[in-house]
Amino acid sequence: LRLKELSIDDITGYSGGYNVDENGNVTGLNLYETNLLDYSFIKDFKHLAHLDLGNNHIWECAFIEDLPQLRYLYLSENNISDITSLKNLDDLSLLYLMLPPQ
Repeated sequence: LRLKELSIDDITGYSGGYNVDENGNVTGLNLYETNLLDYSFIKDFKHLAHLDLGNNHIWECAFIEDLPQLRYLYLSENNISDITSLKNLDDLSLLYLMLPPQ
């Protein structure tokens, strides 16, 4: 997925950003505390190397399994109990998990 301009002003509480390489490919995406209803669109960002989905009340992460270049993944403060869908992410060097405060 190539991106020239990304407008996410309509996402309530958006605190993140994105990185784009010289070819227009999104390589970094920060969706911390966005609380979207559906994150499946992320699977289309095949060049992602850095993804922050912290504090989003996410229950599963299967939509991430097809991101072959992913190196850094932040899933802190979500409700994910099964990460087996991440087992084939060979380039993943950092996985940050932390349960939400009780």
